[in-house]
Amino acid sequence: MEGMVKIDMLRRRHSGIHSTVSFMRLFWLCCGFLMIVGCSSVVPSRYLQRAVPHATLTSITSSLSTYQGRMVVLGGTIVGEAMRGNQRWLHIRNRPLDEDYQPQLPPSPDDPEGGEYWAVIDANHSLPTSYHQWADMILAGYVMGLTPTKELALKMVYARGRTLDLDSHSVWEHPEYITFVPSSVFVEVLWE
Repeated sequence: MEGMVKIDMLRRRHSGIHSTVSFMRLFWLCCGFLMIVGCSSVVPSRYLQRAVPHATLTSITSSLSTYQGRMVVLGGTIVGEAMRGNQRWLHIRNRPLDEDYQPQLPPSPDDPEGGEYWAVIDANHSLPTSYHQWADMILAGYVMGLTPTKELALKMVYARGRTLDLDSHSVWEHPEYITFVPSSVFVEVLWE
């Protein structure tokens, strides 16, 4: 009888250890999943795969012919807007992206990465209603060229903006992105 009690006690002890191990495995599995989801890119992979890696505003403007008609991913803050013909031009102050594609302030106010550029969409494409409240944004677009004021112009195909409270975001994608042909990007920037 005493042997049966010891075996029963060992079984209980073993099942307690087993449930503790199972709980720890589940805990670490959940932590890993949350890290993967939390650290995933804010830019869809279909854009990152097409974009020139590590393109910056200064690298694009200094080697424009290298980037002409190619997709790039930049960050920024909308500082103005203009309608030119049937296009909406968003004037954007550059915010360099970090390795996680999060917009950052340039190293100093005089840094060339703190410059401005334009993102162009067709006027008949609607941006999210909250885009005027975006504190910052990440966008993917095709390099069109330089404006007469020597600022970069991009044909925007994707934008993700965060509102001033930084808790909400909205996304805009070119409605015909799947059929969008990079060769349709203007070689000459139209400036009316």
